[in-house]
Amino acid sequence: MELKFNGVALFTRDLSKVADFYQRTLGLTAFDIEGSMAMFKGPGEAAYVSIFDSSQYGPAAGEQPAEIWFTTDDPDAAHAQLKRAGADVVTDPQDFPYGRSFLVRDPQGYRISIYRPAAVPA
Repeated sequence: MELKFNGVALFTRDLSKVADFYQRTLGLTAFDIEGSMAMFKGPGEAAYVSIFDSSQYGPAAGEQPAEIWFTTDDPDAAHAQLKRAGADVVTDPQDFPYGRSFLVRDPQGYRISIYRPAAVPA
């Protein structure tokens, strides 16, 4: 069986606040918004971020929230842009074996990793 990443679902008690963060602060395009959920797609991305009203949907008690990963060509510029936009920036860009990365938190407290993947050796 071959699995391909398709998206992440988040659950919140404040759908409009969290949806606004993904749309305005991160610049994702909302393509499906209704009373209890919102779905977003980034430019050129095949994966989605879905946000659900946790009063109608949600993980079982005690389950950990998700961490969402986005790639970028320039994590340092993305970091500066998000700081200027008032995002809750958790870490500065750092180099790791998998690439250069930093973390922000959305209004619900979900960690968002924004990174440039390391070059794959030939």
